[in-house]
Amino acid sequence: MTHIAKDTVLTGGGVTRIVARLEKLGLIERRSCPKDGRGVFAVLTERGRAKQVAAHKVHLAGVRRLFLAHASEPELRTLGRLFGKVVDGAEHNGACALDRPALSEARAESRRLRP
Repeated sequence: MTHIAKDTVLTGGGVTRIVARLEKLGLIERRSCPKDGRGVFAVLTERGRAKQVAAHKVHLAGVRRLFLAHASEPELRTLGRLFGKVVDGAEHNGACALDRPALSEARAESRRLRP
């Protein structure tokens, strides 16, 4: 929860309220941190993952329509290399350690843009 608050413009209390609402909707569940019993993870449920995948598809369609449609093939290859580095850096720094499916999708998307 602390990581979510740090990575957003929300306070710890704001994150807690949002997580409680998402949990009530069955989109996430809280799990104890195996390394530190005081820590709690917010983990997507199957229903939450389905919602995330659907939103991801809409998001990608918008990015393609609003941004990528205006780039040439060489520009797209450059973007693919750049985004690949971003994904590699995120993985190396552990930024995506809890969301391997999203990291895999980002890596696949960046490869589609590479030569």
